Amino acid sequence: MGWFSKLFGRKWQELRTRGFAKSAANHADILHGWKFAATMKASTPLEWLLRHGETADAPPRVPKKFGTWVPVPGRIRKRGFLRGSPPSTTASQVGQVPQDGGELLPFLIEYRRIVETPDNGLNSLRVEALRERYPQYANLLDPKPKRKKRKARR
Repeated sequence: MGWFSKLFGRKWQELRTRGFAKSAANHADILHGWKFAATMKASTPLEWLLRHGETADAPPRVPKKFGTWVPVPGRIRKRGFLRGSPPSTTASQVGQVPQDGGELLPFLIEYRRIVETPDNGLNSLRVEALRERYPQYANLLDPKPKRKKRKARR
């Protein structure tokens, strides 16, 4: 728990949640709603990856490590202020990807489906097939080698 939460406790969380709803109500002329952006990592659970792109009037709570809600501008885009701007991107484990997830999102969804199902002896074959289909993301399938600790010299 952070120092701010310790200092202000649950009241802060309640105010923050109400703040999202108030913000949407106060800025209805420019805010169209909220859109969920899942964290584009191999460790993000399938449940949250499947919700990527979901929209809501008032965003429900989400663990920060799995994603965040971002405001969706409404009339600004309709009025043409953002016309001609470059397509939005989002950060991921492999660098910038299109905001809709591009090819990475289907890869992560398929990978998490393999990982989260009980192992019946076929999971390793499925991972290898996934590696062949998405060679650009094969490095996400390899576990990182553990560093050996060096003994301190005296």
